[in-house]
Amino acid sequence: MNLARLRAIQGVDFRSYLTRPPVYFLLVLLALTSFGLSSGDMAIMSGDTTVGGESKQWMTSEFTVAMVFPLVAFLFYVFFVAVLAGMAIPRDEELRVGPVIHATKLSPGEYVWGKFAAVLGIFLLVLAAHLAFQMIFNHLWPHADAEKIRGPFLLMNYLRPATLLALPCLVFFAGASFAVGEFTRKPILIFVTPVLAFLVSIFFLFDWSPSWLDPRINNLLMWIEPSGYRWINETWLKVDRGVDFYNTTPVGYDMPFLLSRLAFLVAGFGFVAMSVGHHEKSLRGNVGTKTRSLRKQRLQEPATSAPAYASGDLRSLDMTARSPGFVRTVIDVAAYESRNLLSQPGLYLFGPIILLQIILNFVFDVGAFDTPILLTTGFAAVGALNSLTLMVTILLMVYTAESVMRDQTTGLAPISFSTPARTGAMLLGKALANGLVGAVILLAAALGIRAVMLIQGGTVPFEIRPLLIVWGGLLVPTLIVWASFITAVVALTRSRFAAYGVGLAALIYSAWKNTRGEVNWVGNWNLSGAVTWSDFGSLDPNAFALLLNRAFYLAVLVFLVAFTVRVFPRRDFDSGATLDRLRPWPLLKTAFRMLPVALPAIVLGSFLNAQVSDGHQGPAAEKRAEDYWGRNVLSWIDAPEPELGAVDIAVELDPPERWFRVNGTYHLVNATEETMRRFPMTTGDHFENVSWTLHGEEFEPDDRAGLFVFELASPLAPGDTVVVGFSHEGTYPKGLSKNGGGAANFVLPAGVVLTSFNTGFLPLPSFDPDRGVDEDNQMEPKEWEDDFFEGITPPALGVGVRFPVRTEISGPAEYRYHGVGVKQSETVEDGVRHVVWKSDFPVNFFNIVAGKWDVWEGEGVEIYHHPKHTYNIDMMGRALEGSRKYYSEWFYPYPWQDLRLNEFPGIATYAQGFPTNITFSEHIGFLTRATEESNAPFLVTAHEAAHQWWGNILMPGEGPGGNILSEGMAHFSTILLFDQMEGEEARAEFCKGIEASYGDSRRVDSEKPLVKTLGDKPSDTTVMYDKGGWVFYMLHRLMGDEASFAGIRAFVEKYGGGPDFPVLQDYVREMRAFAPDAEAYDAFVDQWFFDVVVPEFRLEDSVKEADGDAWVVTTRVRNRGSGTVSVPVAAVRGERGEDAAADEPWMAEETRIVVAPGDEVEVVLRTDFEPQKVVVDPDVTVLMLERHRAEVDL
Repeated sequence: MNLARLRAIQGVDFRSYLTRPPVYFLLVLLALTSFGLSSGDMAIMSGDTTVGGESKQWMTSEFTVAMVFPLVAFLFYVFFVAVLAGMAIPRDEELRVGPVIHATKLSPGEYVWGKFAAVLGIFLLVLAAHLAFQMIFNHLWPHADAEKIRGPFLLMNYLRPATLLALPCLVFFAGASFAVGEFTRKPILIFVTPVLAFLVSIFFLFDWSPSWLDPRINNLLMWIEPSGYRWINETWLKVDRGVDFYNTTPVGYDMPFLLSRLAFLVAGFGFVAMSVGHHEKSLRGNVGTKTRSLRKQRLQEPATSAPAYASGDLRSLDMTARSPGFVRTVIDVAAYESRNLLSQPGLYLFGPIILLQIILNFVFDVGAFDTPILLTTGFAAVGALNSLTLMVTILLMVYTAESVMRDQTTGLAPISFSTPARTGAMLLGKALANGLVGAVILLAAALGIRAVMLIQGGTVPFEIRPLLIVWGGLLVPTLIVWASFITAVVALTRSRFAAYGVGLAALIYSAWKNTRGEVNWVGNWNLSGAVTWSDFGSLDPNAFALLLNRAFYLAVLVFLVAFTVRVFPRRDFDSGATLDRLRPWPLLKTAFRMLPVALPAIVLGSFLNAQVSDGHQGPAAEKRAEDYWGRNVLSWIDAPEPELGAVDIAVELDPPERWFRVNGTYHLVNATEETMRRFPMTTGDHFENVSWTLHGEEFEPDDRAGLFVFELASPLAPGDTVVVGFSHEGTYPKGLSKNGGGAANFVLPAGVVLTSFNTGFLPLPSFDPDRGVDEDNQMEPKEWEDDFFEGITPPALGVGVRFPVRTEISGPAEYRYHGVGVKQSETVEDGVRHVVWKSDFPVNFFNIVAGKWDVWEGEGVEIYHHPKHTYNIDMMGRALEGSRKYYSEWFYPYPWQDLRLNEFPGIATYAQGFPTNITFSEHIGFLTRATEESNAPFLVTAHEAAHQWWGNILMPGEGPGGNILSEGMAHFSTILLFDQMEGEEARAEFCKGIEASYGDSRRVDSEKPLVKTLGDKPSDTTVMYDKGGWVFYMLHRLMGDEASFAGIRAFVEKYGGGPDFPVLQDYVREMRAFAPDAEAYDAFVDQWFFDVVVPEFRLEDSVKEADGDAWVVTTRVRNRGSGTVSVPVAAVRGERGEDAAADEPWMAEETRIVVAPGDEVEVVLRTDFEPQKVVVDPDVTVLMLERHRAEVDL
């Protein structure tokens, strides 16, 4: 191999790449990305997230750089690497310089390695520039929070991640793409390679890691994921280790991972070495195409004599010539392009990949409480919409650009473009053929959905209608518009690389704007995050907005088609003429001529924008909310407010029209110790024709931007009551949303959900401090004194004092209407249903829910559900019956007569436990899948039913530790109900699930003791739900059933009626009187409630030895976490539950040890069976981190 010739090839290509737009486009993209990331928008989720919090993750730490580099290198580099490396040799063939080059002394090895060296060199240069961008923006660029997010400059913080993470990924994909290009010489396959890698990694390898995944499989996935992101996430980031650790500690790279990175480097160069051999064979003619084989076959066939033709003139042949018609041209071009597509393996690779992606995505998809989802066709169609849009748009970008450029790249353009065939017909034929790409992908996706349904047991029927609505009506227009856009770019620039650059820029820009929430219906061309589905009502509440959006973009399509036909070049221009075509004035003249074609899009876009502006999320609504807050916050934020004493309302509903009308009265009580001269009433922004009465007389309160202030002629003395009447109507939600999505409360054809928590259908006798609050006027959370709970503590929600509620509801007869309490009457007349509900025991809140339901009736309980959603009804009914029975025995007798559970459309994903009238989204419970690891329908039903006690019978107080008495106790109740009704194994599985959720979601630096957890941080959710439920359960076990239940009943009896509402400090104080061992109780409470502790165990040097007929197991248990705990350690054999074998029963020998943080305890166990493993806490009774690491095989 002559290095001089190799360097010559490398130099020519390297200089050529320096003139290519893709290189500079990538540099600009990396610079912008580095600038955006330098602000801390992308960081490890650790540290204090409060407003003004001091504990922040440094953007300059090695951990942050190591997290960012794999993602950026993979997402941005790979496509550009594939374009340049893959096209290195095919490009020479397109330019027809191959014969000239290979006529020289240049060897195949010198040629191939020179080509690859040029590609690798240019991207090493790009990598160096990327490092420079990061250093400059991270350390030198001015930033308001620089002191908080910048650490000291350490060069190795950048060089190690770039060398160990980005470089192997770059070399691997450069070599793989180079080999694909050399072996196939097909641009489509070259560009498909990074897309396939993108799909597999983004939708599977990066973050698919369920809690039950075998650690060995997880390790394998970490080693084969090319970017290294999975390894660093699973090894270092998944369980938060605290911001100080991430800021100051170098990343520790283990040997198996380093070997995997070396393997990627070797594989990349190995692909190039393979290309050398293949290229040498191709030059000798040993590697050929199907065309060459056919030519060889014909040459080997014996010659045959040609038939003799009689002499004569040309007229005797009766030849005719005519211009091809439009339809004929479309058919011929489409047939040719289709044959070309079908002859390439790209489609056949993508079909199975999409099928696998859909299956993996939905089989392991989870909903509320990380419960598995039971898939229906409609939810699957919407759930796959964003990923399908991304995948198919990238594919169409490649296929469309290659199709439009095929005439030029194959040398056919001088012939095909000189024919009288019409340009529009030629482009339409190509577009129809490229439609095969979308058709194959959507067919594979549909098969994937069907496969998932079969995997889930085949209980849910597969339906075509949702696919036609969502994919046919929404996705297909997106794809057509996108393909037309790419065609227009190619027609204007005559460059596939320009099309790729513009296309990727459009995708990245759209994603960035959507992420920032700066897109509305006019700009959301790909409907990103905008579409919801409900089996109750298809596309509610956004059906009209979707119709306008699709109509607008179809009008844009007309303009794009006309523009493309006009500018599509059928003659070659020199570079000067091309630049002239791209100058502003020629473009403006062309655009002016196209104005009539653009007019429909302009009109529709303007109309849609006006509808959004007038909607409930538009700028006008935002301004009214800001006025409400600005005019009233100082006057009313701490002003005394009356409490509800009684509610009597009459509600008319017209769900098909989204309309409601309310007439009602509030009995308002002055529960303060001071005279009240005025009080506020807040109305909904959508209320119309509002009128008021005071003690039955018409009254005109002062309207202060939606806050109606009642000035009383006679001040309201403490304990006195005033009767306020109100009447109003409205549509809810009013107008279009800004950019789609769901709604928490609504009046829709699909159903009705209205609550007293907000002003959805009723005024509130208070000032709403959250209305009109955004990032500009957001305030820091209130600071609470340690003894804030002493004395009278107000309620966390509502007014605290229970009150009676009477609700009259009328509406179309095909709906059922439910309120809180007991049904007093129900009549149907002239197609109108009239129902009266009345609370049989006072309540804190109330709601109205309506739907077209079937009913399941049990013992003291009812479930109202979609007629088709019967999959989990028996299981949910059993949980609801058990909840009413056992929670009444354990905590407090259920005070109401009825207990109903109502399903509502899944345009929102939540459940709420209003007294007697629980509401579930169809996503929760009804479409939740039960598995061996999780009885999800039972779980969610037991949790929400528990809120009848924890949130209604007992209202928690306002302040830190309050909400844990609602959500944590609901999880604790669920643990007990699992144990009571489903058995010990089911209870253990649920505990392991919420334990894993806590370990994955906690934030070490912002986590506070349970008694100080307020719920104002995102990471507080897992503390309140998961850790709270676990700690209550461990306390229950410490005290024992009898003492624990006696204490809980006394606690509810004392605080259930107010006016002092409890927080966690009250709970632990009251429960102490029932503790059998006060000293052990105090130690537990001090550690788990007033401190932040969680143990993490490791087993070291575990061995077993035979001792006669017995076995002796020796191990050392180390507590790598925090907290001194008593924990069992067992030597075990066999499996329990579903995995138990008939001939291998579960056997265990255990002992209990106490391990302090950082300590190590030696354990010796003697068994009369041969043990298979050692397990810490085999019965799942102690909360810990990374439980799967607390056991070892012997």
